[in-house]
Amino acid sequence: MDGLKKIFLVVCIAHVSFAYNCIQKSCAVGSCTTASECPANGTNGCEVSSVAGVVSQSCSQTKCVSSWLNVSGSIIAKDCCFTDKCNVESMTSTVDEPNVDQCYGIQCDSEGCLQKAIREKKARLCRRSPNGSCMFSRIDGDQFYESALCVEDTGDVTCVNGANYNFPEGMSMTVHCCKGELCNDGVQEKQPGVEYCYTINCNGTDCIDEAVANNVYTICPQTEFGCMTSYVAGMTSTTCSPLACTAMNLDTVKIECCKGDLCNGPPGSTSDQPNSSVASTTDPTSGADTIGNASFFICSIFSFFFILPSVF
Repeated sequence: MDGLKKIFLVVCIAHVSFAYNCIQKSCAVGSCTTASECPANGTNGCEVSSVAGVVSQSCSQTKCVSSWLNVSGSIIAKDCCFTDKCNVESMTSTVDEPNVDQCYGIQCDSEGCLQKAIREKKARLCRRSPNGSCMFSRIDGDQFYESALCVEDTGDVTCVNGANYNFPEGMSMTVHCCKGELCNDGVQEKQPGVEYCYTINCNGTDCIDEAVANNVYTICPQTEFGCMTSYVAGMTSTTCSPLACTAMNLDTVKIECCKGDLCNGPPGSTSDQPNSSVASTTDPTSGADTIGNASFFICSIFSFFFILPSVF
């Protein structure tokens, strides 16, 4: 019985430590409802949301993620917290919390708006879960969007680095995933002593230089296999090679391999890299490596268009 009492006591203490209340109130045009309290789900947290001049304080019904959205001039802000009655009306999730991994939470629809929101201290900071990622994305087509989010990496939703230039035609999209503190500000930083490859999918066989010039790319740290560029059916895909890269030039498939920092980009990218090289051949190549490289190209296109959209 003593053992059961100890277990019961531990459960009770754990329950109390995660049990807390949130303030529940709404205000609009100077008029507010009567304030009350609601029991919070320990992991969902409390929230303060501001939409069209209406400020609401409540218990979050789902896991609360702080964000700031400005689309067509309409601003929606959500701030989250996770302690007893923490969601006071003046609360904003714009302060970096020590010992907590955080990402920016921003969505906006004009070029440069994400960096502007960060500079003006409007950007909200969301908590990144241990198995999650910070994500930055930019879409440029009929409409322009930039976003920075906290993303849960689960079996159904996974953040995947990638960049599509003019693919589909008239649309470009960049997605960058990272796990560092506030790393999703749209700036891709390179670590000293690490060689990288560009990651780009584009419409055409001579489009990589143009994609880089228009800032539509992500970078990945090279493995021992270097960088690989594939040309298949009028499409180009370049990235870090996931397996031994074998150059080839067939009627329907061409593959180039290189090693050296950003060797798979414009010539200027490797001008200061004496060890970089681009290899191609006019000799047909067959076998497992050929099949593997071609399969990787097809899989990368499939992943970017059919798996990644589930994040949004």
